[in-house]
Amino acid sequence: MLNFTAMRRAFVLFLLFLGISWPLAGVDAQTISTPLAGTPTPEAGLPALSVAFPARGETLRGEIPVTGAISLPGFTYWELAFAYAEDPTNTWFLLLRGDQPVSGEIFRWHTAAIADGEYRLRLRVFFAEGLQDVLVTGLRVRNYTVDTPTPSPTATFTRTPAHTLPPRLPTATMAPTRTIFPSVTPLPPNPLSLPTSTIGLQFAKGALLTLAAFLIFGALLALGRKFRNQ
Repeated sequence: MLNFTAMRRAFVLFLLFLGISWPLAGVDAQTISTPLAGTPTPEAGLPALSVAFPARGETLRGEIPVTGAISLPGFTYWELAFAYAEDPTNTWFLLLRGDQPVSGEIFRWHTAAIADGEYRLRLRVFFAEGLQDVLVTGLRVRNYTVDTPTPSPTATFTRTPAHTLPPRLPTATMAPTRTIFPSVTPLPPNPLSLPTSTIGLQFAKGALLTLAAFLIFGALLALGRKFRNQ
């Protein structure tokens, strides 16, 4: 009886061990790959020469993985470079050069090392008889600034019903105040000025004296003529 109980326990433990170890066997046979957080995974079936990320018009901050594919047959080497969006000299700055095919991550671009602005990214492959390019435009580097959203010109406005305001109480009208200015202090009389009455009296005296002088002068002329005629 005791041996049968021990055998049954051993059989149950064997079944538990077999049930736990069976799922783990499938995990050990697989290759587990955990992508880097924030890294875009290249899509399957990319063209032989392509840039999957960043895409046109992308806003870039910090460390950016440049992904794509370089698998054209017969190429000599390839170059990854960037340039300012508005540059009349068309100057390109080299990021990386290689001579092996790539599928997936091509380069880690530290955008904090350059000034914020608009940029272009170019992947160029060289052949013995020429070259081939992939150009990504409209890239915005924003490590130290923030884009200001542009309001949409087609925005629609919803009219809300007007609220009825309570009647306003009449306000008291303030009566205009009259400002009284102090009267002007009269000036002291001028000792050299003559009153109007004195001027009129003097004028009349002068006129009388002049008239008397004319009368006397006329009388003298008349007497003189009388004596000459005698």
